[in-house]
Amino acid sequence: MRIFKFDTLQSTNSYLKDHINEHINHDVVFTFNQTNGHGRISRSWCSTKDSLTFSIIFKDDFLYKNYESLSLISAVSLFEVLSKKINNVSIKWPNDIIVNNKKICGILLESRISTKMEGLILGIGLNVNNEHFDDSLNATSIYLENNLKTNIEDIMLEIINNLLKNVELFKNGSLKHIEIINKNNYLLNKETYATIGSNKQLVKVLKILNNNHLLVECNNELIEVSTGEISFHKD
Repeated sequence: MRIFKFDTLQSTNSYLKDHINEHINHDVVFTFNQTNGHGRISRSWCSTKDSLTFSIIFKDDFLYKNYESLSLISAVSLFEVLSKKINNVSIKWPNDIIVNNKKICGILLESRISTKMEGLILGIGLNVNNEHFDDSLNATSIYLENNLKTNIEDIMLEIINNLLKNVELFKNGSLKHIEIINKNNYLLNKETYATIGSNKQLVKVLKILNNNHLLVECNNELIEVSTGEISFHKD
């Protein structure tokens, strides 16, 4: 693993995509200040020196075929690290980390494809030492939960090492990540509004299946959906 540090980047994910041929499997790009980052569904994700922002590249044929698993494994890896430091951590499928009903982390998995798959790029943004957020963000940080400052580079290494360990477990046949998500599923048995395809509907979340899909109940029917087929919203 090689780590490349930058004082400022527009986006760690975009940097790796633009320089993909210069990087090898498990290379990490880390910045103290991300100015134009983005999350799922084009949501913005910028950061400051109080946040952790990094991306790691995977050049691995097995993971290319199992990219949905990589997304969930990354959520589990973060959950395991954060649960040692703060309480009431849960996972909102597919890959948000929630603490006391507030978001503490965002995860974005992207691919770079030309004539073939060139790499999977996993971006992680974690609120670490942030002391306040605008109320509209409904966000929290490690500091706000435990009143202790955390070394940002130390926790990055802890997350990466745990992630790589869990990836190897998965490659050796483990489905541990599915079990952990189901035990710590933020949406379990909750009714929530969701857009499935192009239809907005009220659904009840039941479980995450071994194929990484979500099983929901909608209009007394069981529906299996993938990450690209559903989005959640408040109402």
